Amino acid sequence: MERVWIAYDIRDPKRWRKVFRRLHDFGAWRQLSVFEIETSETKIALLEESLKPLIDPEVDQIIILPVCQSCRSAARSLGKPLEPPRKSFTIV
Repeated sequence: MERVWIAYDIRDPKRWRKVFRRLHDFGAWRQLSVFEIETSETKIALLEESLKPLIDPEVDQIIILPVCQSCRSAARSLGKPLEPPRKSFTIV
């Protein structure tokens, strides 16, 4: 399994909600515009394809950051503890 963090800046509230809902189905909501997803490379590619129609590429941005194993163990959280993502997903 691979873990990625997805951060996004969506200018239009309607598009933002669509992207939020799509990502919420697939991973753990970490911050206002950040999700953590644990999945495979193939499913990440399918997720990317499903997100493309939801954004305006001229003004919106979605960043997908892979998180390596050593980075996972070095991650720290102030305040609430950082818990592993609970959701996994399957695109049919």
